[in-house]
Amino acid sequence: MIQLLKYSDTVGPYFFMILVIAITTCAIWLIAQLKKSAMTKNDWFVKRNSEGLKKMMIN
Repeated sequence: MIQLLKYSDTVGPYFFMILVIAITTCAIWLIAQLKKSAMTKNDWFVKRNSEGLKKMMIN
């Protein structure tokens, strides 16, 4: 830990840059995954609703 503090003057800015990049990439990936799951759920709802409407029309 003390060694890290010694090198913080030179590594500090780069470390924060790497940290920010890592966090942003994780956030973007999570958003993409959520969008994918939301899309599949919406498709499922649409299919279900259309099937329900068809059944109602037939009845």
